[in-house]
Amino acid sequence: AATPTMSKPLVEFRHLTAAVLGDANPFDDEVTSIAVVVGVVAIGTRKGSIFTLESAGANLRKVATNNAHIYSLSLDSEGCFCASGTADGRVTVWALGPGTEPWVSEHSVKPVLSVAICPDYAQNNAESLAVCASGEDGRLVMHRRSLFSGQTVLHEGEGFVTRIIWRTSFIAWANDKGVKVYNVATGQKVSFIPRPLPDPSAG
Repeated sequence: AATPTMSKPLVEFRHLTAAVLGDANPFDDEVTSIAVVVGVVAIGTRKGSIFTLESAGANLRKVATNNAHIYSLSLDSEGCFCASGTADGRVTVWALGPGTEPWVSEHSVKPVLSVAICPDYAQNNAESLAVCASGEDGRLVMHRRSLFSGQTVLHEGEGFVTRIIWRTSFIAWANDKGVKVYNVATGQKVSFIPRPLPDPSAG
């Protein structure tokens, strides 16, 4: 009879907490946010540290410590830049390579709960140097890195925005009302998916 061969698993699991927090007291700090693109993982902690490592779990590097709770991280498509949203109301873009100072934009006095960096941020042109952010102030704001650090409010008045995703020219965000989509190229909202109503038959 033929001997069955073991195929490679479709999913591999790796424990990253120990690699990031080391031997620190488990109650001293904790992982609060993770962002992933091909080949790169960014990890943020409650005490404001940001780490990067390869998706295989190697080459751990500490990018920054700003002492403010990291609520959200976002990586550009090339894994060259990482945006963070923090408890002090700031949006910061960190270069994951040497030679570039972080860029900071003041969003609000309240925590920034979600950020989404432009996927093409590394192209370094006027259109791509942008981060979309929102938080407890209820405003969805486009932060542009320019001479005057311009900010444009894309949406507001529907409570906390808890998640933002930016893909190609489309930005999607979620709040208590549902999910909305904005087209950056046209400057228009293009879709709305309402939050499903509770099922009365559910226990």
